[in-house]
Amino acid sequence: SVDKNIKIWDMKEKKCVYAFSQAHDHGIREVCIDGSSKIVVSGANDKLIKVWDPLEKKLISSWPENLSKFVLLKNGKHLVAFNESEKKLQIWDITQKKCVDTLASVDYFVMSMVLASNQKTLVCGSSDYSIRIWDLDQKKCVQTISGEHSNHVSAIEFLNDEKQIITASKDNIIVWDFPDMKQVWKIGQNFINRGIKAIGKDSFISLSEDNKMIIWDINAKKEIYQFDKNDTGDVKTFEVSPDKKYLVAGLDDGGVKIWTLKDKRCVKDHKDLFSSRIVTLTVAPNGQFLV
Repeated sequence: SVDKNIKIWDMKEKKCVYAFSQAHDHGIREVCIDGSSKIVVSGANDKLIKVWDPLEKKLISSWPENLSKFVLLKNGKHLVAFNESEKKLQIWDITQKKCVDTLASVDYFVMSMVLASNQKTLVCGSSDYSIRIWDLDQKKCVQTISGEHSNHVSAIEFLNDEKQIITASKDNIIVWDFPDMKQVWKIGQNFINRGIKAIGKDSFISLSEDNKMIIWDINAKKEIYQFDKNDTGDVKTFEVSPDKKYLVAGLDDGGVKIWTLKDKRCVKDHKDLFSSRIVTLTVAPNGQFLV
């Protein structure tokens, strides 16, 4: 969160099991966790990358680099990242703490990224309003889609077993068939989007700047549920558990709320967990930990 702390949650018990206090010198802006819940990588405004062991509850390594967006490969060793200072899309070896490959130097900022399960297809949203698909094996961009968003592409999410992908910006949300990138559905103008997460093969949830959390049905092409803003509070970020049973939200006041997606019932409301707003959340692929 902005208060520089990282907290590890047990998703089964729905409680905090450990905190890395003052993990960075400045507010934390990005975290990711590997599939076995053995490695957490964090990046912050102090321009440091840190690698943590959530099981042993210790810092493994740290090095100075301004990586603003990143995803961890399944091998738990390599990080695909955007180097904000150098404007480069790179691959880092977190054990050696060094860049081992540069995919490209670019003239834009990467605002969002998602890695396909094949571990070689990377989809990025950028500050030039474009979507780019990268082949990590070939180390090149294989497709660029421009002209459909008129603002930064701030969120990207796969759904429907990666047969579709959603992209979002302040102007709209678009559902595409993947990988041919044929547009299926475009939602509205001036949506002011904060995030999107798949919750089923044909449905997803969105969060807007005016704090509306809405569930959408892709087949019916309509809104099917909207959470009561009086119940949600001021949500800054959110995640969905891998089993699609729970919605977890980080709040402006430092609290965390958890809802069941089946009946939209709040099952945990942890107030003032942090001393300031929560800016990023991630759930381990195996569902063990929330970071």
